[in-house]
Amino acid sequence: MKRGKLTVKKVKNALEQCGGMPTYAAKILGVTYCAVWAFMKKNPELNSIRESARAKLHEELESLIIFAIKSGWIQKPILDESGKPTSETYFEEVDVRTRMQYAAEIMRQYKGSIGIKDEIDITSDGKELQSDKIAVIQLPETLRPKSQ
Repeated sequence: MKRGKLTVKKVKNALEQCGGMPTYAAKILGVTYCAVWAFMKKNPELNSIRESARAKLHEELESLIIFAIKSGWIQKPILDESGKPTSETYFEEVDVRTRMQYAAEIMRQYKGSIGIKDEIDITSDGKELQSDKIAVIQLPETLRPKSQ
């Protein structure tokens, strides 16, 4: 894109092109992040463009990760001599450990999106414990970490 005056159309296209990330939209537009952010503040309709582009990017990435988890393969682009991706792709096997990490991350995001928190609620007989009544038990000498 040519540098110059920012327009709603230019910023909208840049946001859609880069997954709703203003930092990368600024690079595409040849301006600073602050210029893009200030322009977005003056044109609040661009926030919905940014959010929908982010949602679309998230869905695409989630689909790729779920495919890798289920199939054990991930699709990667073939790079040209300069290191830029071409339109051709190949499949690479994904090891079990990586697949499990992907699955754990997807579950963490899912739990967060529906409001499940990883917290422990300490209660006793249905009543909250008072911190002044909690005793700290010392580990036996043999189980304590060795000082260096």
